[in-house]
Amino acid sequence: MNRLFLKKFKSVITLLFLYFTIQFANAQEIYDLSRYISTALKQNFSIKVTRNQEVIAGNNYTRGNAGFLPKVTTTNQFGGNVSSTTQNMNDGSKNTSNGIQNTTGSAALNLNMTLFQGFNVQITYQKLNELKQVGELNTQMAMENLVAQIVAEYYSLIQQMNYFNNMEYAVSLSSERVRIDKERYLLGASSKMELLQSIVYLNADSSRLARQNEVILESEVRLKKLMALENLKDNILLKDSSIVFNPDLIYDELLASTLDLNTGLQIAKKNKVISELDLKIIASRSYPYLNFSSGYNYSYRGYETGTISDYGDLAINNQQSRVMNYNLTLGLDIFDGYNPEHSKFDGNCNAYRYSCK
Repeated sequence: MNRLFLKKFKSVITLLFLYFTIQFANAQEIYDLSRYISTALKQNFSIKVTRNQEVIAGNNYTRGNAGFLPKVTTTNQFGGNVSSTTQNMNDGSKNTSNGIQNTTGSAALNLNMTLFQGFNVQITYQKLNELKQVGELNTQMAMENLVAQIVAEYYSLIQQMNYFNNMEYAVSLSSERVRIDKERYLLGASSKMELLQSIVYLNADSSRLARQNEVILESEVRLKKLMALENLKDNILLKDSSIVFNPDLIYDELLASTLDLNTGLQIAKKNKVISELDLKIIASRSYPYLNFSSGYNYSYRGYETGTISDYGDLAINNQQSRVMNYNLTLGLDIFDGYNPEHSKFDGNCNAYRYSCK
């Protein structure tokens, strides 16, 4: 009976061990470098923010935002009042009017358009295009920086794991040395000093191994943060166990590609172009401006006279007006009080007129 119970107990223990082993294996996921990169590009929050900023810059690149298109507005109003009036006459009589209601209403449609503003509109449109391209380059650079961080951390983790394996082997050698020195001490072939020295070496190697395990955990956490994993406790395994060096890299080709394709250099060039466009926008203030405006207005006013009409109710008079207006405005800024924000540009200088000599 006891033997049968022991057999059943061993079977249950074996099944439980197999179950938890399978569950632990399923909880572990193997990641190669490409999976690290693809996961991070999809989930990293800094990339999402940069992409949203790129979308904003793209939405700002419109002809209307630059000032090419007119601005049309409408205003509509309706109101009124109710009044009561008492008139005292010289003969002692009174004229009283109660509940006299007056109504007013208006509707207006206005159009404003800049016909010329010293090429400000055209230059602003070019600037918006450059800002749109800078937004795209910023997204590209953020992705490149993220990929560079992941690659560096990935291969650093591989290196740290190789260090861990070496230290683990060193601990096993130290353990074997302690065992041998202990046997020799028990046989009287060596002193206790040698055994204690071996134990000291074993403790030192074990301490370095524990520290190296913490370094590996820290590196794994950094990789998980770059991938923006929801649970940092997820167990992930590396597919690679070594770093493969590409011997075909040529310094001159890499330098030429960097100078031509480096995203940071392209952004710097775009920022230089934007600064030049800002300078042209400031210079455009020296030109005259021409604006066109037009509008259509309709107004209505109805008021009760306080007299009785032929139908037995109060007589109502009304007044309506329709006005069409248009206007051309030509202006020029002659003097702005040496305001540095509106300083005019001097073509013979590479800065503002009031800040260069």
